[in-house]
Amino acid sequence: MLNPDWGRKEVRLVEVAVRMLACGSRLIIVTRPVEHNRSFLERLRLAVREQGVDGLLTVIEREALHTKGILTDKGLLLGSMNLTYSGMELNDEVVEYDIDPVNRANARLSFATYLEHSP
Repeated sequence: MLNPDWGRKEVRLVEVAVRMLACGSRLIIVTRPVEHNRSFLERLRLAVREQGVDGLLTVIEREALHTKGILTDKGLLLGSMNLTYSGMELNDEVVEYDIDPVNRANARLSFATYLEHSP
């Protein structure tokens, strides 16, 4: 369990991200510079600063971004789902979870291009 103190409640993405960082994970977020993303990033940055783990967070904004994926050492989540209320609760979306090491390695190489071209 990520945090047993949460109990049975709806957990916000900001809480999950901050908990991951507090446990020593590095988090890289690549997103489009649109208003609803900016408000999420402001909440995230504030929470991360409060926990003193802002050195583990990297945020990159890309205007033409449409890729949607979450890559960890254990798996790759790819699909059409936006990490928004509509994307998770209202829209008909598709996601796929992949644990194949070759697919994860390919995704890591693909995602690395965002870091190479960041300011």
